[in-house]
Amino acid sequence: MSKITDLFQANADKFSKQITGVAKSVELGMLELIKDLKTKAGRFVFGNDNLKDVMKYESLLEEIINAGGYTAWLNSVNSDFPKLINKMPKGMLKKADAATLKFLQQIDQTELKGISVKVAKNLQGALKELVINGGTYKDAVLAVKKNAGKLEKYAETYVNTSRTQVSQKITDLQAQHMVEDGESVYWEYAGSPIDDKTRDQCVEGLNKRYFTDAEKIEFQGRGLRWNCRHEFVLISKETYDKGTGRGK
Repeated sequence: MSKITDLFQANADKFSKQITGVAKSVELGMLELIKDLKTKAGRFVFGNDNLKDVMKYESLLEEIINAGGYTAWLNSVNSDFPKLINKMPKGMLKKADAATLKFLQQIDQTELKGISVKVAKNLQGALKELVINGGTYKDAVLAVKKNAGKLEKYAETYVNTSRTQVSQKITDLQAQHMVEDGESVYWEYAGSPIDDKTRDQCVEGLNKRYFTDAEKIEFQGRGLRWNCRHEFVLISKETYDKGTGRGK
């Protein structure tokens, strides 16, 4: 893999590790919140007090998620973005590329914020159903743990996928500039070796390995691959010819 890929992957790994601690902190805050719900013999009491409380939970849960470190984590993801871009080799990107990358940064912020909102809404809905149906406090604890786990999983998956996308976009922009200058570009599909987590499409890409620009565009057009551990890296025509047997 390229140095650019390694740089973005290391950044994604950093935030993947951090979100685990955030999710645990959020889970503890959520568990404190549900202690206020009234129970009888281990089951929630169906009454106005519990219903009034649980109906307020969506906003309260969002506050707990943010106070648990999610907003700080999100802000760090955002602040690292331009730092990564500034580490790109001089001359690789043009001024016009800044708008494209800025747009990707804005998408990241919107999507990551949306994850916390979705988790809060889902948990509030689950707790409301438990109150209405006389569910147990144990069930509520499980619901909290499940949704805190989703916060971690969704955020980690997104940041891993996003950082890979940006890394690929930077290489794509570099290739675009080469084409504009009259050069032909060739690609190698590279990354983690094939294992039980490798998608069929990625197995296909790894087995083919070498791509023309047109072949790469067709391959990428099949859709987004979440948590993908592979990227297209630029290679020379000599490497392409040797890899495909055309150099014999």
